[in-house]
Amino acid sequence: MPTMTTSPSLCLKTLMKTTIPFSSCKCTRFISLWLRPFPIYVPVLLLQTLCLMSSYHVEHYGHAKRIVRNGDSFPANIWYHNTTKALPKFDIPDPVKYDERTWEYVVYDGYLSSAIFLAMSFEEKARNSKNKQAFLTNMEYAYKVYSFWLEHIESKLGSSGIPAYWHKNFGIVANALFDETKQSQYLEARNREWLAYTTSGQQDDQIPAIKGMLRQSGVKI
Repeated sequence: MPTMTTSPSLCLKTLMKTTIPFSSCKCTRFISLWLRPFPIYVPVLLLQTLCLMSSYHVEHYGHAKRIVRNGDSFPANIWYHNTTKALPKFDIPDPVKYDERTWEYVVYDGYLSSAIFLAMSFEEKARNSKNKQAFLTNMEYAYKVYSFWLEHIESKLGSSGIPAYWHKNFGIVANALFDETKQSQYLEARNREWLAYTTSGQQDDQIPAIKGMLRQSGVKI
């Protein structure tokens, strides 16, 4: 087992490899003992092998999941600050150069997934919020994730490197913020992202409704 003096956080995959047998009972005791002093991260591919019972859940954290005790809450600004540091910083493989049969494409897909899942986790927190301020705060951080990563990926790969559904999801977040705040920046973002989505060639039964909302805002399609 890794020594606590040299490891600021724990990866459960390593511990499961070095502790045999690692039963669900031992897993629960381990998490209960170490979760408070040290963050515990679980590789995404390992989640299906874990039984976290009803006392814990996992939340997206870069390329991994962080185990969180039910009832614990993290201020959105701290969670955003910490999780964005865990997002990948390596160069993005070009999806035009590398198709879906290649390892580079897997890396590209994982790169984008780590960001989109973080944004979606803030969206989920917003929709489960018990008051308007918590809803707005989490939606604003979802908006920040989409805004930063769309710009970042486009600067590296051009607009063709951005999956079409990102534009749809970003537009949904911007629309929710506009409905609550009536701030023009959110309306402009919604129209821009949804226009990009409706012209991407996607087959989506919701596109006619999206186009209708764009026309109501004066967008020419």
